[in-house]
Amino acid sequence: MERTLYSVEPNEPGWQVSVSGKPLEHFRLKIAALCAAETFARIRHHATGEPTGVHMQMLCGDLVMVGRHG
Repeated sequence: MERTLYSVEPNEPGWQVSVSGKPLEHFRLKIAALCAAETFARIRHHATGEPTGVHMQMLCGDLVMVGRHG
């Protein structure tokens, strides 16, 4: 089963959380965006049983996997 990935990306002024390219929420603080993405991923995994994860785009452009469920 394909893993659904939630993205945390810099988006001035702050950080955008999205899934499959669709914006979900915007946060001023990176830690708030990261916590929200983890919560979204955890809830979706518990509700559907499908694997989920969170990756973050660093300011240099690299993508880093920061969490996964299932």
